[in-house]
Amino acid sequence: MKISEIIPTPQPRLISEGVIPEVDIDALEVLIDRNGLAQVMLALVHICGEKAEHIRTNWQPYASDAEDWDVVSDLLISPRLSRALNSPSFK
Repeated sequence: MKISEIIPTPQPRLISEGVIPEVDIDALEVLIDRNGLAQVMLALVHICGEKAEHIRTNWQPYASDAEDWDVVSDLLISPRLSRALNSPSFK
């Protein structure tokens, strides 16, 4: 059994439909403005890796969930995204 079966994941909706409160969107924009998009994306990669490790350490029966977090982490730091974030637009 996966963690997502115990704690249901909300169905994805558009931000405009209220999934993420506007105040959080504003806070994310401030983080990007203050630190740059590349640094925020690297922080997300780190957070995904930490979540995967936490699941592996504390929730061994749910190892496939840890693998999902690892996949997301890998996708966030994909070569294509890395090239885009290194463009002058994001410096």
